[in-house]
Amino acid sequence: MKFPSKEQDIIKLANEMVAGYKAYATDFPSVTVTTLEDTLEAYNVALAALNAAKTKYELALQAKNLELDSVKHVMRDDLKLSEADTSAEPEKLIEIGWSPKPSPTSPQIPGQVLNLRASYQNEGTVTLEWNKPRTGGVIRNYVLYRTTNNPAGGMNPWTMVDFYYDTMTELADQPVGVKLYYMVKGSNTWGMSETESNIVPVVL
Repeated sequence: MKFPSKEQDIIKLANEMVAGYKAYATDFPSVTVTTLEDTLEAYNVALAALNAAKTKYELALQAKNLELDSVKHVMRDDLKLSEADTSAEPEKLIEIGWSPKPSPTSPQIPGQVLNLRASYQNEGTVTLEWNKPRTGGVIRNYVLYRTTNNPAGGMNPWTMVDFYYDTMTELADQPVGVKLYYMVKGSNTWGMSETESNIVPVVL
């Protein structure tokens, strides 16, 4: 049998040994059971002292935390008053170890829509897909544009096809035998992407 390593198992075995030595003293004449009893009693006294200390610590910790809450309450009130006092010169808050509140985040229009592509095309029908921007504000919807002239030549302006909430659309009844150019921009409350997506040419 292996000697136990856990405290609770050690004490359990010690108590069993004391009880056994007392009950069968003639079988173990070499052992003085009182020695083990004394060390076990000393352990129990120390354990009781430890438990009392833990209880005292927990009570002290609770008291400390209550005082900390009071400190935080007073600090918050004082900081509000100080922010009002220095509203014209908020940088003065540094004098008390505080700093001005950051200005609200500036409105952000969507960034550039990415990877516009024609994933399927047939006579008069094309499926377009794209990826959302990696920069800018949150997208409310996407606006799809089309032109029949090479936009690089700066000829015809873009015509809006429609707006979409998803990152794909299937367009039917598109002109056949004509080279079409498509591009997408993102839109939200603050405006539309300043940079258009890549341009996709399609002949249906």
